[in-house]
Amino acid sequence: MKVVLVNPPRSEPEKLAKKVHPPLNLLYLATALDRNGIAVEVLDANAADLTIPQIADRLRVMAPGLIGFPLFSDIIAPTYHLVELTRAALPQTKIVLGGIHVSADPQGTAAIFTDADFLLAGYAENSLTLLAQTLRDGGDLDHIPRLTYRIAGQIVTTPDAEDEFDIDAVPIPDRRFVREHYERGAYYQIMNTRPLDSIVTSRGCKFACRFCYNAIRRGVEHRSAENIYEEIVQRYEAGMRFLDIDDDNFTQERERMGKIFAWIRRDKLDLKLFLKSRSDALDRATLSQAKAAGTEIISFGIESGVQSILDAMRKGTKVERNAEVIEKAKRAGIMVHAGFLLGYPGETPETIAETIRFVNHTKPDAVSLQVLKPYLGTAVYEQAQAEGTLVGSWDPREPGLPWVRLPWTQSRADLEAWAKIFARRVYLRPYYAWRVPQQIVKNANRRMARYALQNLRGLIK
Repeated sequence: MKVVLVNPPRSEPEKLAKKVHPPLNLLYLATALDRNGIAVEVLDANAADLTIPQIADRLRVMAPGLIGFPLFSDIIAPTYHLVELTRAALPQTKIVLGGIHVSADPQGTAAIFTDADFLLAGYAENSLTLLAQTLRDGGDLDHIPRLTYRIAGQIVTTPDAEDEFDIDAVPIPDRRFVREHYERGAYYQIMNTRPLDSIVTSRGCKFACRFCYNAIRRGVEHRSAENIYEEIVQRYEAGMRFLDIDDDNFTQERERMGKIFAWIRRDKLDLKLFLKSRSDALDRATLSQAKAAGTEIISFGIESGVQSILDAMRKGTKVERNAEVIEKAKRAGIMVHAGFLLGYPGETPETIAETIRFVNHTKPDAVSLQVLKPYLGTAVYEQAQAEGTLVGSWDPREPGLPWVRLPWTQSRADLEAWAKIFARRVYLRPYYAWRVPQQIVKNANRRMARYALQNLRGLIK
């Protein structure tokens, strides 16, 4: 039996994306299957720019016995359509769904995705392997942990496994499953012109921000410095020179981070690194270490320029500290990306204006903004549901995405309008109007030029 794992297309496939990363989640699974003697392929439809009908056509030709789709909340509607088309094209093939949306509500998701045979919650290297082996060899399904399926018309879920988990024992993902996309430079990050690779150095997060899906996962597991560096060297020897460390908080473990930076300097690896960090995890000394090891960009989830909003989010950061770390990173010669979240309960036009002032005062090199999406299972989702302010649902058969109604809003369009105001008041100011073209010319970054033009058109509409 052959397994095909599909990375679905992004939410707006007609637009140039800010980044396209290798599907590490699927590569981890494919590597586990392969090591256990299961024939497996990865179809990265996102990197290949395939439409949903084209994916279904490819799958029909590939004719696998089991197809796996990750379920991301942001693209739940097109994934639902993809599963429908796949079922019509391959009525006898088994379909399994996984991912954080499934983990948040496996039985509710199974009730909606009736064309899926199975759902796997949590990290699934072991459980997916057990499922594939059982489908191949026959046997009962009740020994597979966190598996949701139908039996006698009822939806059932098997218990979680109680085995101890050693993250260093998880094999390094084998990139040969998507070699063609590496070879043609399909993986990139808009702020850098080098071909991109990414790694993940931990699972979970020790913080409990009320809007974040990471809070759904229990606990956090960190790979050892030695295990991480083995993968870094492997990717370096494969020719990769721009590495995105794709953890939300790589900098949580300072001692581990310091070892990795020191080894990169010791071995004179000519790397450019893109890190994510909380503002309270870095100081002047660690920023200096990061720069010396090749860190080019650090992304901070700032979220808001208003302390009361940060407190409501349980972010655990301070506005003043956020401003300080942006300044210190820039002084260290590291570019700063700052992410913001608009529409959290308590937000008003006045707090949005205050956040805009924060951005224009601190001047990160790049800024991104999202309207709050109340992800299934998060604290803000539960709060909005309890208070009657949750509008819509995550049912892909309903139009639009859910949102949280604020006292001054009538529809999600009100928040989207403020998001456009935010972008205009930031990116059309002289600093950014000059800074972005300067970066494009300095780095001969044609992709960034296309992306900037695309966004500019959206701002002036």
